[in-house]
Amino acid sequence: MSEGYSVGSALNGSGHYPRTGSIDVIEEDPRSSFWWAWLIVGIVVGALGLLPWLLSGMALPVQKLWATHTSASDMPLALLPLGKNGLGDVVVMFLAGSAIAGFVGRLARTKLTQGGFWALLAGVVLVQAVATAQAAFVLQAGVKHRIESTAYLSVIVLVALVAIIAGAGILALIARAPRAGALLGFALAALPFSEWLASYTTLTSLSRMQLIGTEIDAWLPAVIIAAAIGWSGMDTVGRIIAALVALALVWIAPAINVAIGAVAASHALSSAPSVLARHGVAAFQSTLFEFSVLLPPLVLTVVVAAVVLLLRLAVSRTRRGRMPRVAVEY
Repeated sequence: MSEGYSVGSALNGSGHYPRTGSIDVIEEDPRSSFWWAWLIVGIVVGALGLLPWLLSGMALPVQKLWATHTSASDMPLALLPLGKNGLGDVVVMFLAGSAIAGFVGRLARTKLTQGGFWALLAGVVLVQAVATAQAAFVLQAGVKHRIESTAYLSVIVLVALVAIIAGAGILALIARAPRAGALLGFALAALPFSEWLASYTTLTSLSRMQLIGTEIDAWLPAVIIAAAIGWSGMDTVGRIIAALVALALVWIAPAINVAIGAVAASHALSSAPSVLARHGVAAFQSTLFEFSVLLPPLVLTVVVAAVVLLLRLAVSRTRRGRMPRVAVEY
């Protein structure tokens, strides 16, 4: 035993060895206290998604099952155009609003905590749920009190709720998922966002503006998906699969959109689900192989995506070429 050392000399007064390590103090992330700001952002963006309808006057579409004969100008006001003639617009506004919120969250990803994400999602869903409830109440108060009316209202509200859930999924993919998942979110949102943007052109009677809206519907989804593929890249298996799915959506999404519109406009909207399904499938199949309509946007998507990927590769190589070289001595 070394000189000057005695057993127990390292003990403190209580008979225990003193702690030499520091106690870690867990500090709360200062960003987590701003969840309420993300809630406000969600509410604002959710309302932004409804803006085309709010600017149109908010008069509920004329309903076939309305209890009294009422002209379009005398229909009550509602936060959504619930009804077979406006159901497609409801889906578009919900999905577009959710996609915009997801994009905002993606842009501010470094500042978006988990609590902030849930607050953002809650704000969007809150606006959409309140709008659905108010419009459903107005619709229920005006339609005839019959079994057909109950079935009609149930189907419409169910579609709106499904759109809310689908929008929440798109928001989550765009805002929080890795790039492959975000690419799928952008691809799913491309068509409804384009229709949402084009709907502003219907607020005017100018034929030129309506023609612009038609062009937006036809080509903007392809450009959005192509840009998303270029942004995501194709350097992993997951991103390659996501890009292929996105390209498939360029072809399939318009047919799905036509099928949904056909079902919504069908006089069988209050019929059994099997009747609606057959009607939708028939419309989908009739549109899926219209090569003259569906092929040009697909070609545009491939070309634009290839250009963006090549530009991304060129920029990446330029940046690597500017990195300082470290001399190695042998």
